[in-house]
Amino acid sequence: MADIPLGGNIFALRSWEIEKRLEGLPEVKEAKVSKVFPYLVRIEIEERQPEAWIEIGDRVFCVDEEGVEIPASSSDLVRVYLPENQKSLLLEALSLIKEWKREFEIPLSAIVVESDKLFILELQNGIFIKCEGVNNLKKKSAILKPYLRDVSVRYLEVGGFDIRVGDDLIIVPAREDLS
Repeated sequence: MADIPLGGNIFALRSWEIEKRLEGLPEVKEAKVSKVFPYLVRIEIEERQPEAWIEIGDRVFCVDEEGVEIPASSSDLVRVYLPENQKSLLLEALSLIKEWKREFEIPLSAIVVESDKLFILELQNGIFIKCEGVNNLKKKSAILKPYLRDVSVRYLEVGGFDIRVGDDLIIVPAREDLS
């Protein structure tokens, strides 16, 4: 892909053209090409890392943290379910994943996007959290952490939490569903 002729004169190479060609690959986030005189060309590549599987209708694809579609084979990524008319909320869902990983230890398994004010985070332990978006999660993370710890340590019968209202949260009993 770099298309550098072997045995050619490196003085004639345009590093920026090679970088642009390499960055055109979906897997490449950033490329840095430098000449090491008299005869070497150093290429450094930062690869895009898969962040989530996205489902929009019957289409499933993988994206990195910036929402760029990339090829991937990993099946243990967070799944994000977006309705056709809510594609614009992809970056908000990816921000939720990033914030969740930064603040919490319990793995996230999926995010169901219902609207711009309702994101349902599904945890691997079966608990769900209803929130309005990443700012709502940031604001309520200090309140939510002790409850999640109590659920895992004390095996409380909790279906989930709704953090959308007021300064506190609502505990949803285990028998209620996501709707």
